[in-house]
Amino acid sequence: MGTTTTTAPVKKALPTEGKPGYKHTKLGWIPEEWEVKPLGKIGKWRGGGTPSKAEKSYWTGEIPWVSSRDVKKRRLTDTELHISESGLANSSSVLLPAGSLIVVTRSGILRHTLPACVNEVPMSINQDIKAMVPIRLADSDYVQMLFEGWNKYLLRSCYKEGTTVESIDFETLKSFRVPWPLEPERLRIVTVLRAWDRAIATAQQLLAAQQQRKRGLMQELLSGKKRFPGFEGKWKEVRLGELGDTYNGLSGKNGADFGEGKPYITYLNIFNNSRIDINQVDYVRVGLNERQSRVQRGDLFFTVSSETPDEVGMASVMLDDVEEMYLNSFCFGFRLNSFKVLLPEFARYYLRSIAFRRELNKLAQGATRFNLSKKQLVKISLFLPEVAEQLAIADCLSATEREIKTLNNQIVHLTTQKRGLMQVLLTGTVRLNTQIQ
Repeated sequence: MGTTTTTAPVKKALPTEGKPGYKHTKLGWIPEEWEVKPLGKIGKWRGGGTPSKAEKSYWTGEIPWVSSRDVKKRRLTDTELHISESGLANSSSVLLPAGSLIVVTRSGILRHTLPACVNEVPMSINQDIKAMVPIRLADSDYVQMLFEGWNKYLLRSCYKEGTTVESIDFETLKSFRVPWPLEPERLRIVTVLRAWDRAIATAQQLLAAQQQRKRGLMQELLSGKKRFPGFEGKWKEVRLGELGDTYNGLSGKNGADFGEGKPYITYLNIFNNSRIDINQVDYVRVGLNERQSRVQRGDLFFTVSSETPDEVGMASVMLDDVEEMYLNSFCFGFRLNSFKVLLPEFARYYLRSIAFRRELNKLAQGATRFNLSKKQLVKISLFLPEVAEQLAIADCLSATEREIKTLNNQIVHLTTQKRGLMQVLLTGTVRLNTQIQ
C-alpha cells in the first residue's frame, strides 16, 4: 500500500453544512477554529523490538514489555513479560513515557479491530507494535478516543491483507487526517466521554459480580449444600432414562430444504443457551406426510458432538409453548413422562451444573472429535429434591439471571449512547462551549 493521504469519515449531510462558525475542509464541515491534522503530526511515533531470547539476563528485569496479547484494555498498567535495562539497550525498542498511545500494527487479530491503549507506567514495546507519544501527553486520552471512534475507518484505510499475520501500513496510518479542536475543547470532550466510560465500567463490574454470584448459587443450590428454609428431605437418586425417552432431530434433509418453511432449533441455540431462544431459530421445509419429531414445552435437548470433551452434551430446555417446531440433526431431544419428578425450569440449571457436566465429560468418546451416546446418557444418575424445592431453586436462579440481563441491557444502552456522543463531539457537530466540572 502506498502513502496516499487518508482522512477520517464525514457524513454526507451534517447539520453543520453552511452553518455560521463552520468551514469546509477535506473532512467536510468542521468548526472554524479546528484544524485538520494527520496522526503523524499529533505526536512522535516510535517502533519496538524484541531482545534476544537466548540471553536470559535480558528477560529478568522490571521494565514492562508490550506484545499484542497485552493490548486488551483501554489502560495498560502491566504486561505479561518484562525486560531488563540491558535487554532494552540491546533491542530496537525504546522506553515509552506513561501516556503514550500503544497501537497493534501487526497481529493475527487485526481483521476486525485496530487495538489501541494508553500505558499508565513507562513501558517498552515489541516489533509488532507502534506507539505515539503525543506532543502534549495530556492529549493521549483524546487521541485514544479518535482511534476508538474511527477504528473501522482507520482499519479500512491502513489494513494490509496477509496470510496468517495481518498488518497495518504504518505510513498510511501516520497520514490519516483527523479534525483537531483547540486544547480546552479537547479536554472537555474527554471529560464527557470518560464519564460514559466510568458508567460503563461500573455496570460491567456489577455484571461480573452478579455472574459470580450466580455461579456460586448454582454450585451450592444444585448440589444441596445450601437449602432454603422449610426444605429438609433427602434428595433422591434417579436415572435419567427412568424419567422419559430420547428422540432424534431432523432426518432425510439436504441443503435445498433449508432457509424457509417451519422453524427448527439450531445447534448453537442449544449450545449457547440453557433455555431455548425461540427468536433464534432457522427454517426448514417439512412435508405434510413426513415423520419428523416435533418439540414441545418441557423437552430437554443435548448436543451430541464437539471438538473437546468439555463441550459435549451441552443441554438446553424448551420453556415456551410452541405450535410446530423441529430439532436440528446434530442434537437429540429427551421428553419427560411428566413433571412430577423433574421440573423443566429446574432441569435448565441442573443439566449445566458442575456435577452433571462432570458426569457427562466421562461419557465423551473420540480422539479428534468427541461424541455422546444416547444409551450412555440415559444411564446417568440425577440427585433431585422434591418438586417444591426444585421450583424454589429455579425461581432464585431465574431472578439472578433477570438481574444479569438488566445489567447487560444497561451496558448496551450506555455503549450506544457513547457511540452517538463520539460521532457528534469528535466531528464538532455538537460543541462543548461551557466548562465541565
